[in-house]
Amino acid sequence: ISAVLIVFLIMPEKFRAVSVIRATEASQLTIEAYLNSANFKRKLVKTYNLLPIIFEDEWDSTTNSWKETDVRYIPTPQKAIESPNFPLKVSTDKRTKLILLSWEAKDSIIAAKYLQSSLDVLSKYMEEEYVTDAQTQIEILEQELGPLAQQFDSVWEKFWQLEKISIANTELLRAYTHLKDKLSDLKTKDALSRKFDVIADPVPPSEPFKPKRAVIIGATGVGSFCFGILVLFVREAVRREKIGRSIEFLS
Repeated sequence: ISAVLIVFLIMPEKFRAVSVIRATEASQLTIEAYLNSANFKRKLVKTYNLLPIIFEDEWDSTTNSWKETDVRYIPTPQKAIESPNFPLKVSTDKRTKLILLSWEAKDSIIAAKYLQSSLDVLSKYMEEEYVTDAQTQIEILEQELGPLAQQFDSVWEKFWQLEKISIANTELLRAYTHLKDKLSDLKTKDALSRKFDVIADPVPPSEPFKPKRAVIIGATGVGSFCFGILVLFVREAVRREKIGRSIEFLS
């Protein structure tokens, strides 16, 4: 009875929104490292003001302020990053290499909302902030290609008027084509280094994952039954001991 009352009336419900992403072979390690980094968590905390959510027991929603007035004990982004209760969990399936993200919250809509926000931060980083090796090479190659492209354009304008192509012009065309092909390969490599697909979008879960009511009540019921049997055996043993002593006393 106590277990039922505690599970239904005292223990808070927690919902878990889940998303699955598939990275390319070139982007896998980068995405895993970023999702588990302090920089990623810090950006999440600051961008979406997560401190009141992570430390909700210490936040007064009526006054929109911290219950604790001592600056030393007021939650900070660094404390949130180091907290074992950080709501975002990241894991990778070793067999399929799929990356699983989950967000835990007391509200199912909030769980899905902030998990989507996490994916948005990841997308922005991979598209705009992450500097790949290929990107660095592309920038260098484009600088080399600029003057060569101008020479190629001037030659190409007169190409059909030429009776024969000079060796210099042939070398220019060859060099230009080679650099263009190399640039195209680098851009493909750069794209693959950033690419990932969300194959399971975050949706508000319909049922809480905590507390596991059926498991708790079932385990408590079995435990109570076993404890009751043990008490009966002890009482029976005590009763028999008393009877034995009484018979021994009377005889």
